[in-house]
Amino acid sequence: MKLTQEEQRALDLARARAPAQCWRADRGQALGRHGDPARTQNSKESRSMSVSEKRSVGRPRALTAALKTEVCERIAEGETLREICRSEHIPSRSVIHKELIYDQAFADQYARARELQLDMMEDELLEIADDANNDWMERHDKDGNSIGWTVNGEHIQRSRARIDTRKWIMSKRAPKKYGERVTQEIEAQDSTAVAFPVVRVYSPRPEEPDAA
Repeated sequence: MKLTQEEQRALDLARARAPAQCWRADRGQALGRHGDPARTQNSKESRSMSVSEKRSVGRPRALTAALKTEVCERIAEGETLREICRSEHIPSRSVIHKELIYDQAFADQYARARELQLDMMEDELLEIADDANNDWMERHDKDGNSIGWTVNGEHIQRSRARIDTRKWIMSKRAPKKYGERVTQEIEAQDSTAVAFPVVRVYSPRPEEPDAA
């Protein structure tokens, strides 16, 4: 609706009496010409707080001395590095690998923890081999009555796989201690037998091609 001259003068007079306000025709509301300093400062603080909160969310990027000790202790207790890095307060694997490259003291501590982990596996071999709780399964007929016991082949095969996996890891990490050693004697010129330790390395047998 078009304003009359008198209405336009009244509107101009109202604008002149309120110099601290600027009118925005696109939204139809009044805003501070220079803005409210307190409100502007509060908005800046709120934005900075939100940014800092966003940055604090997620994994830590630094591996502190306490975290290095925790990682090594958990490695020695038998946990894998993948399992340790699932903890939210532990940095990612890439951060730990970088520290192992540049921090020699941490690398030595980590290597010692890996050696202790092999001792833990050695104890686990005995526990798995001696555990016979699930070697047998009770059989039931269609009415639920017990009709005897049968060998739990799946559990036995799984236990054998657990033992073989640990033995393979131990032989690869410490072949002098856990590898299979064979002693060969060679007759020297002075008839003195000289013993040479030999470490056997087994590789999978290649598949034979099908006969044409």
